[in-house]
Amino acid sequence: MNTSASRRSFRLIVSAAVLLAGCGNARPPSPSAPAPASASASAAAETSQPSAAPTTTAKGPTMLEARAYHRAVRLSDGRVLLVGGARGENMGINASAELFDPATNVSVPTGSLEQARYFHTATGLPGDHVLVVGGLGNASTAVTQVEMWARATGAFRAAGSTPEPRSLHTATLLADGRVLVVGGFDSRTGDPTASAWLWDPATESFSDGGTLAHARAWHTATLLQDGRVLIAGGPAQAEVWDPATKTFSPAGSLGAPRWWPTASALPDGRVLIAGGFEGEVFTSGAPALAEAQLWDPTTSTFTPAGTMAEARGLHGAVVLTDGRVVVAGGLAGETQPTNSVEWWSPTAMTFRAGQPMAEARAGQTLTLLSADAVLVAGGAARGSTLSMTSIERIAPPGP
Repeated sequence: MNTSASRRSFRLIVSAAVLLAGCGNARPPSPSAPAPASASASAAAETSQPSAAPTTTAKGPTMLEARAYHRAVRLSDGRVLLVGGARGENMGINASAELFDPATNVSVPTGSLEQARYFHTATGLPGDHVLVVGGLGNASTAVTQVEMWARATGAFRAAGSTPEPRSLHTATLLADGRVLVVGGFDSRTGDPTASAWLWDPATESFSDGGTLAHARAWHTATLLQDGRVLIAGGPAQAEVWDPATKTFSPAGSLGAPRWWPTASALPDGRVLIAGGFEGEVFTSGAPALAEAQLWDPTTSTFTPAGTMAEARGLHGAVVLTDGRVVVAGGLAGETQPTNSVEWWSPTAMTFRAGQPMAEARAGQTLTLLSADAVLVAGGAARGSTLSMTSIERIAPPGP
């Protein structure tokens, strides 16, 4: 990738994120609506979109802090930890964390990061510990300090440092307790990276985890049932990381590059990739995508898996216990956040429209609660001077 173009892309996406979170005043370039579909594609989309399912959404309590581009982790007791994120116009970045209890609809403070950040990762570890890696801090500089939160203390502490500054990366908990950190942006150069690291909980330090064939950011990482990790998004070529060899190998092609899609691991071992924006990295005017593809671990190939009613990127997706996938929010045409909710069926291989959320949002978190209810927290709404504090719940439709 051309270095100067990559740096421009990094600056543009940071500017766009800051605006959407209400942290700035300048109007940056941003993705536009997708080109009109062909008549045949439109007809196919119409036939795959049944009438709205009786999904229910409920606007409820609020967080203690406005947050967008934060992270959420469900704990073993059912509560949800919300960490970091962008606050809003001239409000800076969150160092705070809070615990939301879905049983009482009450959120309480629980410690503070030593370094405020957004576009970071938060990975749940055994024993209700949460590892926070990377992200962008003040002056849009990536953070190297790693921090660990513990439910027992309700506090954060230092847990090592990344070898290089990193944001918009992925962090995946492995079966042996280590965490695989892959790709992302180096804010010093503005380039996507190809490196991968392994964080060891015994030493709280990083070691080499191999090198991607294709540098990437805004991608996805999905733990597979056999312990490997699927890396998809950014370049069209997907890759699989093998823990036995610490190497990446080709794993099929999405057909075209896309950034900021979602990846959902299904109970049968397949992975659903949905939406995103066209291109390997942020490009002004890049259209959102409505298509979904299904990756099969037995063949390492992608096949079409339906079309959403609304193209979107920067959305959220959660897998229910029965294998259905809920897709909600995100940026759709004309860079406007959407309140659209859609349900994907693994048997019909189609999307079904659900009851919209009470508020349109992008950069929110989706967390699966007990009884297949989905918690939607925070996000950013275009035109607002603040990130959102609101919380909603999405209840699934009938089978």
